[in-house]
Amino acid sequence: MRQCSACQHRYEERLVAQCPFCEAGLPLRPARLQRPWLAAVLSAFLFGAGQFYNKRLARGILVFLGVATGVFGLWYGGIRFAEDRMAGADLMLAGGVVAFPVWVFSVVDAWADAREINSGLGLLMERNPRVAGLLNLLPRAWGFGYVYLGHLRAGVGLFAAGFALHWAAAGWHLPWVSAALLVLQAGTAVDAYRRGVREIQALEARYARRLAHAPGTLWHPWVLGAGGLLLVFQAGLVLLVLAGR
Repeated sequence: MRQCSACQHRYEERLVAQCPFCEAGLPLRPARLQRPWLAAVLSAFLFGAGQFYNKRLARGILVFLGVATGVFGLWYGGIRFAEDRMAGADLMLAGGVVAFPVWVFSVVDAWADAREINSGLGLLMERNPRVAGLLNLLPRAWGFGYVYLGHLRAGVGLFAAGFALHWAAAGWHLPWVSAALLVLQAGTAVDAYRRGVREIQALEARYARRLAHAPGTLWHPWVLGAGGLLLVFQAGLVLLVLAGR
């Protein structure tokens, strides 16, 4: 991200040559148009490749590391499964909890982000609501979605409270507390996404005349479907915790 010295706004200089906020009379256009389906296919088969195609380098690196870490846990858990059934199963579960949400996110985000860049809205977005929702959904990152959105106090407080309660639930063998925390975590992921969407909708309304078209991705059925799939996945984790897994 680069900060404009004139208006102090931040923008992705890889996507556009000049600050998109300063030239009030000019239409918003990316340096080149993206192909949304190509971005989605790239991320589906090569972790983070769609984000790199969209020139979201930091996001691509994080996606790659997230999915690679989860896949490593699945692979190593399979090796340990032959030696230590319990430890191997736990490693595979931990790997799946990380790999699956990040992979689903990478595919849908690459597609939606390419559409947003083509519309011009992606050039204005400093914080993405999809990233905020995913961060609040990932284990050990609870509350980071709020920090990402700039709500530092809420994010740090939620992270500290979640860490302490998870530790206490594990130490005192209270699976119902862990299950309740997973449900609450899913709720905060939805809330972080909604907060991010409100910020983007304000940008969209302010710069509507300069946008090429409305991207229509914030509440798109594909985006909502991916979010629903991740919530179903979270519900499965809740059932596993209650079953003593």
